[in-house]
Amino acid sequence: MSNNILTKAAFARDRSVSKSMVTKWIALGLPVRTDGRIDRTAAIAWLEAHTTRPESQPESYAAARARKESALADLREIEAALASGDAVSVRDAFDAVEGLIGTCRARLLALPAALAPELAQVNDAATVERIIRKELYAALTELASGDLIIEIAHEKTMRDRSKVSKGSGRVVKEDSQPEDRQ
Repeated sequence: MSNNILTKAAFARDRSVSKSMVTKWIALGLPVRTDGRIDRTAAIAWLEAHTTRPESQPESYAAARARKESALADLREIEAALASGDAVSVRDAFDAVEGLIGTCRARLLALPAALAPELAQVNDAATVERIIRKELYAALTELASGDLIIEIAHEKTMRDRSKVSKGSGRVVKEDSQPEDRQ
């Protein structure tokens, strides 16, 4: 193998970085050959064009403060988007998908028990197939409608609201309702 064609690990050693950093660079567009190896010359040229070297001068107080203020503004925008419902956290999205998969699993596992009495009386394979297909399509249509995701998200919102009384900041039991204010 040529000294110019390297594995990811060898390129990582050559650049004094971790192998995971090389993987990140590849995800950002670092050129890789079809065999997964890296042409060192092309990769270094890419790095020079796409990365910046740290400044030799230390950051001024004003620049650090401006960077901090910008980061805080970004954070407030994210918080506002989450609060308004324009964005969701990764955790909430994961919970919604997990709920959808759980509901799908339960709905599909319920099919045999629901269909068994009806199928026990049928002797025709085509009729059995038609009955099973009808129920599968009904279950999958229900799951694909989008209403289920809205329902799961609504249930999570209601659980979250029952944990912390809105506006008061006090914690309440999940099964209790906050008192109405007059």
